[in-house]
Amino acid sequence: MPIYSSTCTLVALLAVGLLSLAAANDDVASRHLALLHPMRLVRALDALRHGRRAHQEKSKEHPDDPDDPLRHLRRVQEDGGQPTTCEAALAEAEQNLAAYEEKEKEKEEGPKYLFVQMADQCIFQTTDSGNLVLKSRHFHGDTVKFSDRPFTYEEEISTESFFDSFDYTFNADNGGKPNAAITLVQNDESKDVVVSVFVKAVVKHKDDPDGPTYVYKLEQSDEQDSVTSLSDVMGGKDKMTYDHCSIFIDSAGAQDCVPYVCCVCCGCADGPGPECCVCPGCADGPG
Repeated sequence: MPIYSSTCTLVALLAVGLLSLAAANDDVASRHLALLHPMRLVRALDALRHGRRAHQEKSKEHPDDPDDPLRHLRRVQEDGGQPTTCEAALAEAEQNLAAYEEKEKEKEEGPKYLFVQMADQCIFQTTDSGNLVLKSRHFHGDTVKFSDRPFTYEEEISTESFFDSFDYTFNADNGGKPNAAITLVQNDESKDVVVSVFVKAVVKHKDDPDGPTYVYKLEQSDEQDSVTSLSDVMGGKDKMTYDHCSIFIDSAGAQDCVPYVCCVCCGCADGPGPECCVCPGCADGPG
């Protein structure tokens, strides 16, 4: 027991110290963790957990085994007592390790982005084919793109490029089509919020001198329909126009960045394509 306990305490306390340091100061921690990589701590903790579980299994078969180093600890815990310093330190190390790994995973995956759009004269309409659409010729020219926590990025992209790249940004490989919350204003009064899935995005009449028409095809889940249905928004009509709407669109990952499909942007000398993306730090914008 002294050997097991001292080893457990040493590794656990070392893990606690280094992982706490990593959480407090990434730059300082990286130099220490370079000497003792976190995965070595993982293996050490896994070995200790394996040893502890083996002793626990053995103790079930032989509850009075005098060679069981956790016999006293088990009895203390069964009586409602607190774990030993070693066990408490090991538990704290495991928690810190889990938090550290989650933080590193977030860094590797990058931020998730959400989108905000605004439009005037928002029209909800049932098409001849029976589909429900939201359309407007008066979308604001820019779409705001901002990151989900813990990141704090924000930028503006063109609304036309967002529509053009919609199927690239939201596809079956990255979670499917997005949910969107639409706020509705009529006669300077906020009327309602309706949530729907945007299953398709199209830009029509691009060459129209009065501007293009932006169209979203809408479909609701049963849960979305049960709160505020599109039929309620339509008011029993085939077409309903609202003075203004704001649209809040579900997140897309950093790898799903929005490309300029019809132009060359900074850092994309080979022309348009998925690699030509709107990214933070691209001060020159499209060209």
